[in-house]
Amino acid sequence: HVQPGPASTHPQRLNDSVRAALHSQYNARHPHSVHYALALNPPPQSLPLNDFAVFYDFALLDGRRITPASKSTRESFGSSLVKARVGPDFYYGEIISIFSHVQPNAADGSQLQAEFRWMKELALSPVQDDPWSEFPELDVMCFALNEFWGPQEAGSPPCVLPFDCITCQIARGVVTTTNPQMWITTSLDKVH
Repeated sequence: HVQPGPASTHPQRLNDSVRAALHSQYNARHPHSVHYALALNPPPQSLPLNDFAVFYDFALLDGRRITPASKSTRESFGSSLVKARVGPDFYYGEIISIFSHVQPNAADGSQLQAEFRWMKELALSPVQDDPWSEFPELDVMCFALNEFWGPQEAGSPPCVLPFDCITCQIARGVVTTTNPQMWITTSLDKVH
């Protein structure tokens, strides 16, 4: 269950990477439905992409408060750390912002969205013999320390997704005894 928190009083302009992601998202679902305002010769049925959105201070996901990094007052970003499903794959990262975007010509244009910064996974374990592999329900993962996918980087997950793609929050710690140093995470999901 998803419930948005307090909203900004006025719509705010979207940044370029979010605009590009929404443009791709809407046109993937409904080809030629939106175009950039300055596009030359847009398709006749296409409408200009709305450059503004309403931003939220936080949202609740199954009763847990998720505060985007842009609204966090601490440096830990703890409540902005999440796991999200994109098709059959899961990605782990930080929520930068939570917003709703109204787009004429797109049936799902007012859906609650989130802008993400995805961590880059490491195929390493901080300890020998990886004891967590025997307990997949713990969902222990390792990531390159302070490294994120660029929004336009080849192979990068989408930087904007519907908020309901988030499956749960995650806890993240730093392992300093390895070379390279890394982040280690575990899901804060209910184990069934």
